[in-house]
Amino acid sequence: MNDFFKNPITVIYAVGVTFFISIWTILELSVRKVSRKTMDSRLRWWAKSLLNNIDLNYTIHNPHNLSLEKGKSYIVMCNHSSQYDIPLSLMAVNGSVRMLAKKELFDIPIWGKGMKKSDFVSIDRNNPRQAVKDMRYARTMMKKGIVLWIAPEGTRSKTGKLQPFKTGGFRLAIESGATIIPLGIVGSNKVMQAKSLKINKGKQVDIYIGKPVDASDYSKQTRNELLKAVESQIRFLIGQAN
Repeated sequence: MNDFFKNPITVIYAVGVTFFISIWTILELSVRKVSRKTMDSRLRWWAKSLLNNIDLNYTIHNPHNLSLEKGKSYIVMCNHSSQYDIPLSLMAVNGSVRMLAKKELFDIPIWGKGMKKSDFVSIDRNNPRQAVKDMRYARTMMKKGIVLWIAPEGTRSKTGKLQPFKTGGFRLAIESGATIIPLGIVGSNKVMQAKSLKINKGKQVDIYIGKPVDASDYSKQTRNELLKAVESQIRFLIGQAN
């Protein structure tokens, strides 16, 4: 909590704008339908508001000229060391990006309901049977045009060093025939570290978009090869290649 008192206005603004967009979405969807395009624009407004609030400068590097094709399933896989990785990813990938998030986040009043209404997808890590259903729902949402954002490390890195990857996201990618977009974010841990409320303003962050990997070229038996291929790219993008 000591970190909160170092920048209370910044933290309050971030929480406030998040709950504002959640309430806005919940109320609007209770009376009428909202198009996916409108929701995408709203989420990018949210992301831009959070980044502007801390004077964060970011540069997007897209050497492979990524362009999402209609009708294809995509999963963004990103290193994760800061809460700001999600708004940064929303600004970097021009699509209907939604986070695959742990179930506990959806239990948060207002925010959780706003996430669900906005087509974010939950995963119950403590209930294997429910997790299977969650993955089935995730595949359905991708077929409808949702681009899933997954942190293959499973949680935020406290040091910025890439942690071992979990296999769940790669199983989902293979089963759905998705294309994985590796994303490397450099510098976000200096903005706001994991398990901390301290926010450092005016930092520079670089977002590197890697070469897409077609998971349909892999099978259940070669899942670890897919994992290694994506991990190798992300390590290279963030300057932590072995």
